[in-house]
Amino acid sequence: MKINWNADKRNSIGSSTGRLSVEGTRAVEVRPSATSKQQIAALLDLLDLHLSNAQVAQPVHPREVTLRVPVPSSEARGAIGTLVDALVAPVQVNVLEQAVNGDWSLAATGWDASNVEEYPGWPALLQRPRPVPDLVSRVVRATSLSSLRAYPMLSTSAGWSLRLEGLEIGRTDGKRVRLKVGKDGKLGDRSLQRRTWIESTGHSEPFQTGDVEVAAKAIASFAKSWQALGQTRADHDEHALESRILRGATPIDVGGKPLSLIQQDDGVVNWGSQFPTKWGPGGKARYLDALLRDGSTPWAVEMKVQGGAGVGQYYRHAVAQAVLYREFIRRAFVLHPWFEMRGLDATRCQGAVVVPRLTNPRHAHWRARVTDLCAAFEVTFVEVDPSHALRH
Repeated sequence: MKINWNADKRNSIGSSTGRLSVEGTRAVEVRPSATSKQQIAALLDLLDLHLSNAQVAQPVHPREVTLRVPVPSSEARGAIGTLVDALVAPVQVNVLEQAVNGDWSLAATGWDASNVEEYPGWPALLQRPRPVPDLVSRVVRATSLSSLRAYPMLSTSAGWSLRLEGLEIGRTDGKRVRLKVGKDGKLGDRSLQRRTWIESTGHSEPFQTGDVEVAAKAIASFAKSWQALGQTRADHDEHALESRILRGATPIDVGGKPLSLIQQDDGVVNWGSQFPTKWGPGGKARYLDALLRDGSTPWAVEMKVQGGAGVGQYYRHAVAQAVLYREFIRRAFVLHPWFEMRGLDATRCQGAVVVPRLTNPRHAHWRARVTDLCAAFEVTFVEVDPSHALRH
């Protein structure tokens, strides 16, 4: 049977995902060298093609599809199983893997997210008190910048990240601040952020200080130069959108009602950021963009702006992330005390995908497709004012 490995721009599918039919079902296959991320993404590619009734060369089964992953990673096995279990659309997904002799057979998928051996240190880290260090509060307040916030690094014992509209500009242990933006590339190339940092502060190397005024002066100098670029640039940035959502500047309406911050805004900390999760056994920590609430119900929020990989592919990945974050939170019972301390019921966690409103007519058809894909997993699709995603 012939596999089409050509990129499909109309359906926003790259050459890493092949399309074919298997025993009368619509199917996709990934290459043997596919990464864990590509293996997981292929399932969403397949479901989007199915739900949108994308054109195929021959008739296929209306309620059955096939995903072929030659060599599934441990993480992908777990994640794909979780996604298939969470699917509420009336479609059967056959997941196949390839034996050494080339034969295909049903793959073992799924994992036990409640197995604390997969994340042994997390319960203790999350249970540790997280008072805001005096140094952190003083530095943030000294700059008088509403866009500067501290983020608790929940997978560390005492770490805090300092971010200007989502861009990390430093870290602190509460005793000293270590400031830097990015790093030079292998050939000495520098991002716009890093160039602006060096030009505005004079620091090409990370520098540490326990002096509030020294830290605040460097941050304010960079902020003035960085934000001035907004007068000539209109590019979008996920971290900027995340920062505005986490401090309540960008409302997220679900069913006509705005979600709330998980903790009252104090003007210093963006609470609800970077909650650690895992998608499958052996996988690395995957950090949630934003955790919001509706009363006692937590909401796992994944946000995306238009990406270089194409709107459809980028937004499909967001749907997978929202589902995997939501399901981990529901099932990781040993982490539920963290939620209970905040009056939240983790077993009722919901998921949402948030994107800037689609204004380009060429992308209009993706609104319906992404909405349908979200509905297939009981995820809410939310569009916000595009200006809330501006980098500067």
